[in-house]
Amino acid sequence: MLANDSNMTPDQQPEIYQLLAQHQGTLRGYILSLTADPNVTNDVLQEANLVICKKGDDFVLGTNFLAWACRIAYFEVLRHRATSKRDKLVFDDSLIEQLSEESEGEGEQYAARKHALRHCLEQLGKHNQQLVSQRYFEGLPLEQIAKERNTNANALAQVLYRLRQQLMGCIERITVDHKKV
Repeated sequence: MLANDSNMTPDQQPEIYQLLAQHQGTLRGYILSLTADPNVTNDVLQEANLVICKKGDDFVLGTNFLAWACRIAYFEVLRHRATSKRDKLVFDDSLIEQLSEESEGEGEQYAARKHALRHCLEQLGKHNQQLVSQRYFEGLPLEQIAKERNTNANALAQVLYRLRQQLMGCIERITVDHKKV
């Protein structure tokens, strides 16, 4: 669909699309930090995705895709802002620039914490992994999980609290060690 809009080599197209899909959540978060409006964020993200696909041949594989994509998104935010000056709440350019600078590093930090969470989850036993998955990934109610496991919901809440504390400590250790490198 977008391949006709791009000058990328056929070998580069799938990699750009894969990188774009991989960083979609972080890119959306970055745009949201600049617009503060989920509806505007969705519009700008869509436009940014189109520009990223069209300009995919400008990206040098092996460099920082997220930084490149965030720069494109930043200019799309400015373009959207220029076309919607009639709205009541409009941030000035200096505020947008400041928010952009503060948010760019957060995407990498988010990705590092997400990677650390995966690693830390793997360190839990299978029983605890399943418990965390049921509660936080599947969104099952605590009472339902307790009933399935023939245990008290309060006791299960305490176990989940300790697991969250353990995961937070593990994530902090990994991300602090990563920053030192």
